[in-house]
Amino acid sequence: MRGRISILHLERALILFPLLVIVWMTGCGEEEKTEPVYLIDYTSEGIPGSSLKVWFSGEVISVRFNGQPARRIYYDEEKGLWTAEWKLPDKDELARSGMRINGYISVYVEWTDEMGGTRHEWIILPCGCCSWPEVLRTIPMDRAEVDAEEINRKGIIVVFSEPISLKISGDVFVLRNSSGKRLKWEVWWSSDNSIAILKPKEGMELKPGEKYTLTIKDYFDPAGNEGVEVKVAFTTKPI
Repeated sequence: MRGRISILHLERALILFPLLVIVWMTGCGEEEKTEPVYLIDYTSEGIPGSSLKVWFSGEVISVRFNGQPARRIYYDEEKGLWTAEWKLPDKDELARSGMRINGYISVYVEWTDEMGGTRHEWIILPCGCCSWPEVLRTIPMDRAEVDAEEINRKGIIVVFSEPISLKISGDVFVLRNSSGKRLKWEVWWSSDNSIAILKPKEGMELKPGEKYTLTIKDYFDPAGNEGVEVKVAFTTKPI
């Protein structure tokens, strides 16, 4: 009896063993894990209208730069990496798009890998011709109260962040009194055109107890970048 039971159990074991092996092999198999694809390098001259090239750690099927599709996606045989190319906008497009930070170009890169995974990253490119002139300091300062006679004698001083091109700049300084009348003041520039001194013509001097507004606008650097309009409001002390 014992022998029959042992033989019966053995027969069942021989039948079930292949099934158990199949179940174990199927159930214990793990899905193949894929590493995310990263942006690992890029190159560009940083000049508006020039090329931007980026490299990835794996295959990519779609790449967008600031929402625009890449001009070309291909496998770089020399580097052994997938790469995408895009043309940077020209200066006018940069100004309209808001991509330009003073002295830099910002690019938002989005990509999709072959498994459908998506990632994104910001690239900030130095751009020497993308900086625009700024008003660093004025004398008098905005909302200051000053002595009219002293300003008439020493002049209004405006300091810029870089030289200003007098060839392409317009009527940079407009000084008006509280009634809106424009005062004609002469402008003297430093040797490098980064500092301007305004002095009154005869009969156009500041008067005590008045409010004045100096508007600084339509000024450009030698590269053609326009500065932001600035208004400086100040008052003169009463007698």
